[in-house]
Amino acid sequence: MRKSLVFIITVAIVAVVAVMFVRAARTDDNRYGPISATPLSTADLQFVATVAEANDAEVEIADLAQSTTKNPELKQFAERIEADHKQSNRELMEIADRKDADFPGSVGLPGRTDAQKLEYDRLDALEGAEFDRVWIDHMVTEHQKAVDLYTSQGTRAADTDVKAFADRSLPVLRAHLQEAKRLQAAVR
Repeated sequence: MRKSLVFIITVAIVAVVAVMFVRAARTDDNRYGPISATPLSTADLQFVATVAEANDAEVEIADLAQSTTKNPELKQFAERIEADHKQSNRELMEIADRKDADFPGSVGLPGRTDAQKLEYDRLDALEGAEFDRVWIDHMVTEHQKAVDLYTSQGTRAADTDVKAFADRSLPVLRAHLQEAKRLQAAVR
C-alpha cells in the first residue's frame, strides 16, 4: 500500500514538472520575439478573430484572381496578397496559440463570414476586364478597412503582442492599399 502511494505521488510530481517544462518551452520558442502568456482581452480576441477571417477570405479571393485574371500585374499582385495574408495568419496563430485563444473552424482559423462567401461567389461569376475591375475595387475597399482597423487597434490594444502585430502589419497593408489604388487606376 505504501509503495503504491509513493508511486502515485511520484507520477503526479513528474506530470506536474513535465507540464511546467512544456509551458516554459512554448513561451520561449518564438521567432517573432517573446510573447507573454497573458490571455487576450475580449476586444483583442475580437480583433485577432476578425483579422484571421479577413486574411482567410483575402487568401481565397487572391487565389481566385490568380486563376481568373489575364492581367499579369493583377496576377502578380494577387500572389503577393496571398503570400502576405498567409504570413499574417501564421503570426496570428502564433499569438493565439501562446495565449491559449482558440478559434472555431478548420485549421484553427475562423474561416469566412457569410458576407465574405457572398463576395467570393460574386467575383467567381465574373470574367475578363469586368472581373479585374471588380476584384481590384474589392482590394482597395478591403485594404482601406484593414488600414483603419489596424491603426485603431495599434492605439487601443490591451495586449502588447497584439499591438506589436498591428503596428508591424500596418506598413504591409499600406503598401497593398497603395498598389491596389495604382492598379485600380490602370484597369479603368
